[in-house]
Amino acid sequence: MYDTNITVLGNVATQPQQRQFASGALTDFRLASTSRRYDKRQSKWVDGDELFIKVSCWRGLGDNVHSSISVGDPVIVRGRLYSRRQTQDDGSSRYYYEVNAQAVGHDLSRGTSYFTRQAAKTTPSGSHEGDLDAYIVGSGHKADDKELTMSALAA
Repeated sequence: MYDTNITVLGNVATQPQQRQFASGALTDFRLASTSRRYDKRQSKWVDGDELFIKVSCWRGLGDNVHSSISVGDPVIVRGRLYSRRQTQDDGSSRYYYEVNAQAVGHDLSRGTSYFTRQAAKTTPSGSHEGDLDAYIVGSGHKADDKELTMSALAA
């Protein structure tokens, strides 16, 4: 089955909530996104339809989202869109839509942010979670200072 990947720009509508499970941390929040268009008759920008959607962030992403974003922050969310069907007491079905986030970041077209790199964590399998960017592409060697230049990547 094919995944439906989407990118949504909007504002954090609820404070991120974190829960712990055996498989790792889960952080979720609601994202509000409102389309805007220019109305020539009124000579001004007007709000269009609203979208409120739940965003779920697992493991390391969830930890970072929980400590990095707050209500009202403009963010960009990239992830897999899926729906859940819930049967009501009266027998009718209701659908809920959710994004399982792959990446979440501040929308830098609307402000500034400060990035702090997290130290690599060793997983039970011995691999390093979150440390992929510490490797130079194609070389198989770990970068000494983790500040890779474009010339190092091109080599």
